[in-house]
Formats: sequence, C-alpha cells, structure tokens
Amino acid sequence: MWTAAQKVVQDNTRWVHGNGQSIDILTDIWLGNRPLAELLNLPYEGNSVTLQEVIANVHHPIQSLLPSATLQGVSLNDDTDKCVWGPSQDGQFSLKSAYNLVRHVGVPRPPLKKSWHNYFYRRASIFCWKIINRVVPVDQRIVETGIQMAYCYSCCKSPKTKDLDHLFINGDLAVSLWNWFLPFTNSKVHLHSHITAFSKQLKLIRWIPPILHYCLSVDGASKGNPGDCGGGGCIRDRNGTVLVAFAHFYGHGNNMIAEIRALADGLRLADYLGFRISIVHSDSMALVNSFKSGKCPSWHTFRWWRIAEVASHTCKGPILLDKTGLSHIRVL
Repeated sequence: MWTAAQKVVQDNTRWVHGNGQSIDILTDIWLGNRPLAELLNLPYEGNSVTLQEVIANVHHPIQSLLPSATLQGVSLNDDTDKCVWGPSQDGQFSLKSAYNLVRHVGVPRPPLKKSWHNYFYRRASIFCWKIINRVVPVDQRIVETGIQMAYCYSCCKSPKTKDLDHLFINGDLAVSLWNWFLPFTNSKVHLHSHITAFSKQLKLIRWIPPILHYCLSVDGASKGNPGDCGGGGCIRDRNGTVLVAFAHFYGHGNNMIAEIRALADGLRLADYLGFRISIVHSDSMALVNSFKSGKCPSWHTFRWWRIAEVASHTCKGPILLDKTGLSHIRVL
C-alpha cells in the first residue's frame, strides 16, 4: 500500500524553480511531466546535482548529456524553489485530489447534470437523456437509420415531418405547452429552435485607445483545454495603428497558460523594443483578477505569471479593472 502511495506522490510532485538550489536537476520533475533523467543520451554516474549548479556551469557534464534545446530559455532568480502538488490548481496537497488520481471515472458530461437530479422523477430523467442523445424512435430518426417509411405528423394545422425538433419544440402542441410552462421558470431559460443546437451569445467589445504612449492587446486559447495552445497580441498607438504583432505556439497547456504566456511575451517584447505601455487589454477575467489580487491563479502558470507581474510594474504602475467592467488590464 505504502509503496503504491509513494509512487503516486512521486509521479505527481512538481517543482517550480526559483534559484535552483533545492531541485535535483535529473530526478525531480521541474520541466515537463517527467524527470530529465529519462532524456539523457547516456547514463550519468555522478552524484546528485542541483539545477543551479548545472545552469551556472555551461561546461557541466549534464549539459552535454541532455538534448541541446532542453535547458534553453531556463533562467533562475532569487526566489526559493517551490515544491507543489501537480493535480491541484493551488499546488497544495489534498486527499480529494489524490483520490481522484486513482479512482475510475466515466466521461464527464456537464449538460446531463441538469437532467440527472435527485429531485427529478427518474423516468423523466431517462427520457430527457434519450432526447439529448437522439434515441427516441420518432419517424425521422428511424429513417436516418436506413429504414424507409412514409411518415407525416398530422397533429398540427400544417402537417410536418415527425422529428424531435417539431415534436418537442416547434409543433403546435409543443409551443402551447412551452408558452404555459416558461412563465414559471427562471427568466434565463430560453427556448431554442433545435434540441441539439447551441446558440452563441453575442459579446460586446470595444477598443479603448491609450491616453499616453501605447497599448498592448493579448489573447490566448487552448484546443481542448487542455490541449495544443497558443497566444499572441499586438501593440497599437492611440490611432489604432498596429506597430508590431506576435504569435507563438506553446505546446500542450490550458487556456490560462496561453493567456498568461501571451501577456508575458507581449510585455517582454514591448520592453525589448522600448515601447512604453500605458494599457493592456485582455478578455480573460481570471487573468485580470489575478493581477488585481496579486495571486497567481495556478501553479502551472507561476513562472510566466511572475514574469508578467514584474514586467507590468516596470511598465509604469499598478493593474486595475476598467470602470466599465470590461475585461482588460489597465496599467496607469
């Protein structure tokens, strides 16, 4: 039991590097999801070595045993190395997160939480599941399986095809029932024209020109969240003219990693080019709130969040949320 628990702990313990004094460069997991010892071209027979020792000595034997680009871009600072628990967002160990690692779970389906409720009649929940998965044997569904038949739904003034949408949403009887039922529900409930379609709500956006100097607009996204992610942005003047733009692929990660890395890259690029940034735009409320509170949203993003935080203060001031409530970061 303890051997199995030890393996779970070792496999899910991560290190966020600071000065590199507490991290064993080969056995600790501090870069990626596995120890660097698995990437060595040849076995290393020496004693344990800290990350600081290897980074400070370009001629260290381990430098030649690792793939050439492995340590590229790794920079140390004066902060203390931080040991974190990988499965949790805040890096703190919890029994719940450890249990979730070893238990068997099914495929998560968030929409079904609304139908599989303890207060609902079980047969009603089962029927709702059948509708969502299009397994109710209406005429149109039977034809889709390859069985030819003549069909017509004659319960309406104008006969229609007997499919799920018409039977449960658009039909005369269905419309009458919905019009009677909706006033008793929450005002946020909307009746859609299709059962399996999701309508996207429009989002109001606007571009606010910088009062002084330049503005930085950044965005990031992940395909699958987590999955392949990337981010980018541009620097504009007060007339909206794009002075420079950038885009990067970040590999595997989530939306927050992409958002924060895009911000860090944008601020570093502005500093490199000598642009004085007076306002930063982002559509991520979580990113804005993290800088307002001074708290990193996840240990996965700490290294880039720290870079962005330092760079934002060098870009002339504190980070605020605009009075309009729009999600952007303002550097005054």
